[in-house]
Amino acid sequence: MTYAPFALDLKQGKHLASEIENIVVQKFPMLTHDPNAEMQVDDVFEVWMQGARGSKERWGVVLFVYSRPNEAGSSLTLTRRLAVEA
Repeated sequence: MTYAPFALDLKQGKHLASEIENIVVQKFPMLTHDPNAEMQVDDVFEVWMQGARGSKERWGVVLFVYSRPNEAGSSLTLTRRLAVEA
């Protein structure tokens, strides 16, 4: 996670999203892009997940980049599936 003045700008965020998508497609083909994941219009918010929302089976990759006057941040989160007891 980074904050201004070290956060990615929106152009860098979009480029990173494209690069991450390439990696996800190659290395984690079971993850699907969630087109309904959105924050504010000008933000970069991309989600690739597997499993139902709120379930222990849910895991994946989340990228969030925002840049507004006097405020900016970027976050890349990689989550793994929780161990499910049999």
